[in-house]
Amino acid sequence: MDLPVFDPELIGAYASNALFITGSALSSPVGLIADLVAAASSLLP
Repeated sequence: MDLPVFDPELIGAYASNALFITGSALSSPVGLIADLVAAASSLLP
């Protein structure tokens, strides 16, 4: 059984990305919802 290569830089990048996305979503749910609505409405014809 081969273990995946432990890459601290990659793991750190994923972790900071997830923390940033989670933090921004928690700190501004209204802004996030507005962004989703704007993105969805821009996809509509």
